[in-house]
Amino acid sequence: MKITIQILILLFVFIGKVCYGQNGGEYLGFIKEARKLYQSKEYLKSAEKYKAAFVLTDSKISTTDRYHAAGS
Repeated sequence: MKITIQILILLFVFIGKVCYGQNGGEYLGFIKEARKLYQSKEYLKSAEKYKAAFVLTDSKISTTDRYHAAGS
């Protein structure tokens, strides 16, 4: 029973990484740029970069990124 649960957990983690990895590099690039713009107090440009990142991932947006975007 324990092994079955461990296998299922690993499977879900792997599937999540594969799904996220399709646009992950581009997504992270937008997020990094958005954070830099926010730190340099360019809030509107930061919000635009967050928006561009969120369009790539549909509903797979991390809570942390949503929080930072709300502050832009």
